[in-house]
Amino acid sequence: MTTPDRVTGSSVSRAGLRFWSAILALAVFLIDVLTPLEGAVAVLYVVAILLAARTNRRNDIVVAASGCAVLTITAYLLSHDLQHIASPALRAVVSLAAIAITTLLALQNHAATNRLAAQARLLNLSHDMIFVRDRAGMISFWNKAAEQTYGWPSDDALGRSADALLRTSYPDKREAIERVLLETGRWEGRVEQRTKDGATLAVDARWAVQHDHLGKPVGVLETHTDVTDRVAAHSALVQSEQRYRRMFDASRIGVVEEDWTDVRAALKALDTGGAGLRDHLARHPDIVRSARRLARITDVNPAMQKMAGADGSSAFIANVDKLLGQNDRSFLGALLAFAEGEPFYEGETEIVRLDGRKVPVLFTITFPAEPDGDRNVLAFVIDITERRQAQDALLAAQADLAHAARVATLGEISASIAHEVNQPLAAIVTSGEAGLRWLRRERARSEGGRDHDGPRCRSGPASQ
Repeated sequence: MTTPDRVTGSSVSRAGLRFWSAILALAVFLIDVLTPLEGAVAVLYVVAILLAARTNRRNDIVVAASGCAVLTITAYLLSHDLQHIASPALRAVVSLAAIAITTLLALQNHAATNRLAAQARLLNLSHDMIFVRDRAGMISFWNKAAEQTYGWPSDDALGRSADALLRTSYPDKREAIERVLLETGRWEGRVEQRTKDGATLAVDARWAVQHDHLGKPVGVLETHTDVTDRVAAHSALVQSEQRYRRMFDASRIGVVEEDWTDVRAALKALDTGGAGLRDHLARHPDIVRSARRLARITDVNPAMQKMAGADGSSAFIANVDKLLGQNDRSFLGALLAFAEGEPFYEGETEIVRLDGRKVPVLFTITFPAEPDGDRNVLAFVIDITERRQAQDALLAAQADLAHAARVATLGEISASIAHEVNQPLAAIVTSGEAGLRWLRRERARSEGGRDHDGPRCRSGPASQ
């Protein structure tokens, strides 16, 4: 498989080939005219035509053939007359026939060469690395993409062993691959090869066997596609997926992966009649309930399974409506955030366990911005049962403390009131007791006066 450029780049240039073809034709003409040789010397003109054919130019072949035919006829006319047609005329006809046949074959070979050259140019236009090797593994064709990717120019690669040049590493034994190639005529696989600079490339190789007209394998066409970047990207994606899966499974926070594709379609098809979406959904709660059934759960992590009282993720392959209670109001807010293009929505609600018990939770729903993000909506759920219980206990303790404070305040008020009441009462009692003592004291004094001052006392009232 050679190109015209390779022909012109041979040891003899086109101008040189034309010159030697003309010299050879002139030499044959002189020999035919000046020597007494009786043989078909003009047959040697075919050599001049073959030399001209090596220029790979159709015009050179036609010019050389026409010139040789003219020289053959001229030599015959100069050496013989036309009165007697004998063996010289026959030899001239044989020479012309040889020239014509050689010219025809040269033109056919030129057409075939041009077709092959066109195919080779097409192969050179390919972005894939393409080369041809024989059964022994020696390279006979090396396209431009191979030159650019592997680093070896065509002149350095031709004639060298492909495996040795590229230091190819196969996914299986080389003999087994070659056996499959010969049995089926094709082989495809991923191999590793080295460039001239020592870089390692991952390539997808496609081999096809070339057969001759007898069906015997004579060569192998190898087409290689550089997938190094793709393999690296795939490896990075796999590592990222593994990290995500480890975080997904090991997280103590419940994670629910949901598909909201049908929810998006339902919102697009929704006719609000010119009203705002929030008002429309508030007036039509059945739409919200329907959307809950359209939000499909695709996966849950072990923490979420434990939170919902399930033994595996298969119990969740349903819709979000299965987890939410009948009186849930949080999904409306999430639906509005999703419709308005918000990146996330946070809220508090209760999920229904498989045994029917309700669990209070805090949640955050993230809505990815990618075009296919509707298939990867993530909800992060935190069980706040203990927090709710702590809040209830705190509220109870606060209530008890308030009650105790009220009782203590009442006691203080009662003591204060008693103290304030006791003071006047004590004063009254004291005053009463003092009065009684005073009264008792006057009576005693009166009785005493009668004993000591009887006459004076008795004369007092009587005189009055």
